[in-house]
Amino acid sequence: MRRTAFTSGIALVGALSLAPVAASDRAILRDGSSLEVTESDLVNASDATWPGWIALKRTATVREDDLATSMLGLDDGQVLGGGFNVVQDSLWWRSRAIGAIQVDLERVAWIGPPTLAGQPAPVRDHVSLINGDHVDGFVNALQAERGVEIETGTGGASPTRTWYDLSRVASIQLAPRPRPATGWRLWLRDGSVIDMEAWKREGSRVSLQGLHLPGAAPRVMIAWDEVLGIQRNGSCVTALSSLPWKAIDATDTPRLAPAQIRMSPGVQPIDVRAFDLHGPGTFVARVPDGRWVLDLKLAVPPALAGRTGCTVQVLAGDRELARARPGPGFAPTTVHATIEGGDLRVVISEPAHGALGAAVRLDDAMLMPVTASAAAPSPAQTSAPASAADSTGPG
Repeated sequence: MRRTAFTSGIALVGALSLAPVAASDRAILRDGSSLEVTESDLVNASDATWPGWIALKRTATVREDDLATSMLGLDDGQVLGGGFNVVQDSLWWRSRAIGAIQVDLERVAWIGPPTLAGQPAPVRDHVSLINGDHVDGFVNALQAERGVEIETGTGGASPTRTWYDLSRVASIQLAPRPRPATGWRLWLRDGSVIDMEAWKREGSRVSLQGLHLPGAAPRVMIAWDEVLGIQRNGSCVTALSSLPWKAIDATDTPRLAPAQIRMSPGVQPIDVRAFDLHGPGTFVARVPDGRWVLDLKLAVPPALAGRTGCTVQVLAGDRELARARPGPGFAPTTVHATIEGGDLRVVISEPAHGALGAAVRLDDAMLMPVTASAAAPSPAQTSAPASAADSTGPG
């Protein structure tokens, strides 16, 4: 069944919170290393300066006014801040970053507050109402006058189609088939995540070419300062926060709550989220098979500044990669190592102040496969940018 849509002036609202990005801009290289770079580096860099760079994570101060309160998520992971409007009787989504695009409900993953960005897709379409109720079924249509039509009913019963006024709707989550991301991906200040065929730095602005969005203009210019991160899709930068983590609450220290993993909210540049591990206890993630470059920083969770005191170990299997003792005046500690697929563990023990101060933040935590790093050629103008100052992707 094909969905249809028609609406105008809709603005489903929510709140977006971006955790602070890295302390300085970072160019991420194919060999698993990274470089701290300045604005002059970004203007004057060449591939000889950054051999084989595949991603850039930028520093930015994100103001509350920058952040989109309503977002449209697509089936390939793209996200656009903005709101609905109607163009010649067709449903469009207008982004303040790139203008208007057509809305195809077959491509929509969710609509609503940006907190939905990291949530798994529902098995069935899911409409949440502002009073806390929700309806599961199949979203057939959106209309400005009638709202959201959702079809419910299982088994042999005839389906029921019900309209819900948009003033009652908090969010809409659909169940599309995921599509792979292609081309280049940019993360923007307002929380948008946009894919395209090519981009080119032009002084204080950047040209986005061949956007992978229906109905988008062939070329869009935005301010370079709006860009928080850039990555070639499929370039093998994997955020450690994207791995499935589990907490093993193995400790003799009395606790009021189990060991916990707390992810930073919102959309983050290159999807590399900071996350806090609250122990004491052991936290385990399964690294996929193969050889990987692990890069991360151990830091004090901002909410516990001056109140931490514990021992933190990072282990790949039985091999200890790092040991630190976060406490007052603790400086972030970098962990950089080649590891094999298997269990990656973070053990928090020996708390100085009980369970409250037994915590650590994993920041800028990412994985890159060694085989891809070694085998991939340096970027060429026909397949990847040769510099940050003159950056054009394929097409």
